[in-house]
Amino acid sequence: MSGLAAGRVFISYRREESSGMAGRLYDRLADRFGDDQVFMDVDTIALGVDFGEVITQAVSTCEVLLAVIGPRWLTISDEDGQRRLDDADDIVSLEIAAALERDIRVIPILVEGAAMPRRRELPDRLAKLARRNALILRHESFRFDADRLLDAIEPILRAKAAPAASGPIQAARVPRRVEPEGWGQEAAQAGAGPRKPGYLAAGADDFLAIIATAPPDQQVLLQRLAEWAVALGDRGLAQLATYHGKAGITTLLPRLSEGVGLVTIYKDTRSSYLQFWRSVFQRRAPRSLRAVEAEVGEAGVQQGNVVREVSDELLSALTAAYEEAATRGRNT
Repeated sequence: MSGLAAGRVFISYRREESSGMAGRLYDRLADRFGDDQVFMDVDTIALGVDFGEVITQAVSTCEVLLAVIGPRWLTISDEDGQRRLDDADDIVSLEIAAALERDIRVIPILVEGAAMPRRRELPDRLAKLARRNALILRHESFRFDADRLLDAIEPILRAKAAPAASGPIQAARVPRRVEPEGWGQEAAQAGAGPRKPGYLAAGADDFLAIIATAPPDQQVLLQRLAEWAVALGDRGLAQLATYHGKAGITTLLPRLSEGVGLVTIYKDTRSSYLQFWRSVFQRRAPRSLRAVEAEVGEAGVQQGNVVREVSDELLSALTAAYEEAATRGRNT
């Protein structure tokens, strides 16, 4: 397979839409089943190799394919305005179609408020996807939702492995890592020293240290966002933690008292951005939401949408939102 490692759980996702959630899901799966049982990216495909064939081979070795679907999954288009799903060479379409054709268990994972695609909205080769039962993976209840998924997957992997084994397989189990929702006391008590990816570190120092590894055109944005977040922390408006994901994703988390945040700052493997959590705005900073949306522009503040440029006015509006959230927290 040209050096491409196969996994028994295959995660299909679009980088520009759901890399953050996919990365966190990868970490959770790897914790339960082991790194060698989860396949996520096609970055290791050798040059000159037919990527369609390699993807088909990788999918054919898996027992479960998780199709991560965000709110723009159906409509994302290429530079010519063609819907990506309709492109015969679209990697996401190839992955899911290969699994459906081989009757591999395909589980749609709906993230950031996405709805399940209807049959008439899908190209013919993906039509069967519309009848697959989906799981909703929410930012606010990530740990609970992910555990439901893992509990559903484990019997599938055991059943498939049983004929080749002398007895029931023992899935790899290691202590569960701290996820961004549960960063609080555990992150503050985290020890120093080198650690594997998939852990949470208190404060912003780790995030500041990795900014230099980003492409030069992204470093200015990351530095600006990190300094803004540190200022929030210095004022007691947020508590900061840095999450190191196994898929090369690092996030800075300016969290409120109950462990959720209005925004998350991402340094992805290929891009950097600020992500919004509308449901948290609605609960903790509803008065500030309109001012933030005015600075974001036409896209507004939707659950999980992102911006890759920030103005002084947007950061001021976000600071006001954190101030409102802190006041509401003291009054509840």
